[in-house]
Amino acid sequence: LERYMRASWHMTTLQCRRAFTVLGFGGSGLAMLLVIPAQSIFGAGGSTACWALTSAFAALHPAGFKANYMDIARTSSGVVSGLGNTFASLSSYVGPLLVAWLLRAFPSWLPVFATIASVNLAAATVFASFSTTTPVD
Repeated sequence: LERYMRASWHMTTLQCRRAFTVLGFGGSGLAMLLVIPAQSIFGAGGSTACWALTSAFAALHPAGFKANYMDIARTSSGVVSGLGNTFASLSSYVGPLLVAWLLRAFPSWLPVFATIASVNLAAATVFASFSTTTPVD
């Protein structure tokens, strides 16, 4: 798909990576915000469709940032990848604690979904603003 985007739309590698990541994080964040409204309007089918959209969009963002590890650190991409994965793994620890706190503080899933969507949208903004394909080593 990146080759097609570069050839047909004349996008640079950086633009392709940013497009995949922003669409992945942004799309999954917006779909997450629609889970509760879709459930109240369309029932279980509506919320299931939004969860499916969330997962589909989430499948796009690694195409941008995981490939970017190899672009920016040619000789030490393993170290950069390891640091990135370590940082990402912290969410596996902090996430459930934050969800438990939110559910105790606000007995609704809406703040949980809004927090996840906010983090996704912030990640999209940060990646779009600061990502590069220029090697640092």
